[in-house]
Amino acid sequence: MFSATFMVRVENYDETFHRLNDRIIEIAEQNPGYLGRESWTQDDRNVVILYWRSLDDLRAFGSHPDHLLAKSRYKEWYAGYKIVIAEVLREYGDGNYPEPYYGGPGEFEQ
Repeated sequence: MFSATFMVRVENYDETFHRLNDRIIEIAEQNPGYLGRESWTQDDRNVVILYWRSLDDLRAFGSHPDHLLAKSRYKEWYAGYKIVIAEVLREYGDGNYPEPYYGGPGEFEQ
C-alpha cells in the first residue's frame, strides 16, 4: 500500500477550487487502486492522505488531466504546499479506529 499526503497552507478557496477538488476526489474514487482517504484541518493548513494499492495506481491518478489542471493552478488557492509519497510497510492498532481504506486492519502488514 502507498500513501500520498497532501499538506497545504490555505490562501483562498473559491467556487472553482471546490468544483475542481470534488472532481479530483471523484477521479480518485473511480480508480480501482484507490483505497480511501483521511483529512483534517489545523489553523490555515489542510492535510489529506490518500491510500493506494500500488504506485502505478497513484501515478495514474496524478497524471489525470483534471488533476494536472489543478496542479497548474495551485497558486490561486494555496500559500504553500508539500506532498509526501510513502510506502506503508506495516499498520496496527486496537481495532477501534475507523479504517480510512478498504480491507481492514492488518491486511498490509509485511
